[in-house]
Amino acid sequence: MAARSQLPGMRGFFEMHNASLRVGILTWIFVSGAFAAWQLVAYGVPQLEQFAGARDLAAGALIILLLLIPVFSFHNEPAKLFISGLTAWTLLTISYIVAEALFSLLESRMLA
Repeated sequence: MAARSQLPGMRGFFEMHNASLRVGILTWIFVSGAFAAWQLVAYGVPQLEQFAGARDLAAGALIILLLLIPVFSFHNEPAKLFISGLTAWTLLTISYIVAEALFSLLESRMLA
């Protein structure tokens, strides 16, 4: 039977001893992926503009569900929950700043 193939660096990531950082980074990856997909659909598929409200509601609900991963992982450990959430939120903020550079109308949407 063949060994399971993994991406380079994944073995070290899953062997990371600090579970709160690992969950925070995974949460960031999932939420950033959902946010990027949301932006690509919103800006790249003009045929779905008529469903903008439903699209935004569904994407927002998905992101909120993904942000609950640290809460469900560490609901009885507030220090680990704080570290995990802070890690995910900090990395997500950096991702949002990068997205503002790529999508020029993103920051003006929040100002109105």
